[in-house]
Order: sequence, then C-alpha cells, then structure tokens
Amino acid sequence: MARRDAAPVAARLINEGQRALRGDVEHRRRLITANAGALSGTYEAGYLERLHQEWPE
Repeated sequence: MARRDAAPVAARLINEGQRALRGDVEHRRRLITANAGALSGTYEAGYLERLHQEWPE
C-alpha cells in the first residue's frame, strides 16, 4: 500500500473509532439510567458509617 493510499484508511479508522466510542458512552448512559436506584433500600441507614468504623486507621 502506497503512503498516499494509507491516509484515507487511517482517517476512516479514526472516524470509526470515534463513532464506536460515542456509541459505547450512549449505551453505558442508558444502562446507568435503567439501573439507577436498583439497590435503593438494600443497606440500612448508617451502614456505611459503621463499616468505616471497622476499618483500621
């Protein structure tokens, strides 16, 4: 492949990579939104504070 022929291929790879990354972000955002609050109420009030007290300094 001649060097001048590589430029369009590289540009397409960059564009496709950017498109894929944007798609992944949108997909992750939809998953986060769909699952937001799914664990609400799983841990009782004060759980995290009690857990921290058990950790050594």
